[in-house]
Amino acid sequence: MKTKNYLFLLLILVSGKVFSQDYIPVLDNASWIVKAYFFGGSQTFSIIQDGEQTVGPHTYKKYVTPGTSAVYLLREDSAARKVYKLIDNVDVLFFDFNLNASDNITLSNGQNYTVISVSNIDVTGGQRRQWYLNNNSPFGYDEVWIEGVGCNEHPVKASYEMIVEEVYLLQCSSQNGVYVYNQGLANGGTPTDCLSLGIDENAYSTPQITFAPNPFQTDLMISSELSFNNSTLKMYNAMGQIVKQIDHLSGNKIALTRDHLTSGLYLIQLFENGKLVTSNKILVRD
Repeated sequence: MKTKNYLFLLLILVSGKVFSQDYIPVLDNASWIVKAYFFGGSQTFSIIQDGEQTVGPHTYKKYVTPGTSAVYLLREDSAARKVYKLIDNVDVLFFDFNLNASDNITLSNGQNYTVISVSNIDVTGGQRRQWYLNNNSPFGYDEVWIEGVGCNEHPVKASYEMIVEEVYLLQCSSQNGVYVYNQGLANGGTPTDCLSLGIDENAYSTPQITFAPNPFQTDLMISSELSFNNSTLKMYNAMGQIVKQIDHLSGNKIALTRDHLTSGLYLIQLFENGKLVTSNKILVRD
């Protein structure tokens, strides 16, 4: 009897029905800053949440790209691991993160896809699951979905929604000021320079927190008028890689030593209770 139970559990694990990681929602983060290939070059743009909109029985999160007329309405069922999108006033399945290798699915463009693989890829600070869907039409585009990131071309747009003139390929993305997707890391090669996303640290920082001296050579002091409480410091290099992480920080001052850091530009982020408190670019010099 025990042998049968073990075999049954093994079959479930192989089929992918039991997930080894908690689900990471796509829409938990209210905004993105994205760097993507566009027209043979790179383009950096933001996608921000602009409230909610109810259409029929569903309430969607409304996303816009400032400076454009683009509006995206999406909703997520985290328990079911699915994301839905309003396209032409029709509620359609956009991402299904329950799919397993060899599964088939028909998307809103009416074309059928087969899941070729479900694998883990590296992102900044850890790993995320990636789904590769092959379009069974000889004239269609394949889809690559990444949990908590969206499509590998555009966070809230599918490949089949983009005409030739506006094809993107995601290079870097941050969510609420936190680096997540790095194309180089995801592909197992040289990390992409994501510091050039140009995240406005002032949008996330507060004047009560100071970083001095900046630039610094040996030691940096981070001071706050309000005490840190069980905070976490993360420091990223220009490639978007974490080079330092210090947990369980408390008090009004944080002393950061250079150690073996090479000279160059870095990004420091401070989190408290999982939320970004402040972000600042720091220059280390010899």
